[in-house]
Amino acid sequence: MAGWKNGAIFVHVSSHGFFDGDTPETAKPELLFGDSDDVTDDDHLFWDDFFAALALPAGVGLTLLPDL
Repeated sequence: MAGWKNGAIFVHVSSHGFFDGDTPETAKPELLFGDSDDVTDDDHLFWDDFFAALALPAGVGLTLLPDL
């Protein structure tokens, strides 16, 4: 996508979500891919890491449909 000058991407995410943090100020939203209470590093993804990995160039729009 780095070479895209314009356009759009549609992402549909179907999983569970939760917050990681002790207070509202430190809580970070995450996606949970497993159906277990034991969360490991392989079972979740922070939303900000997801958006950073997309690294959409200016001019490319994102439509996100989270089905959490």
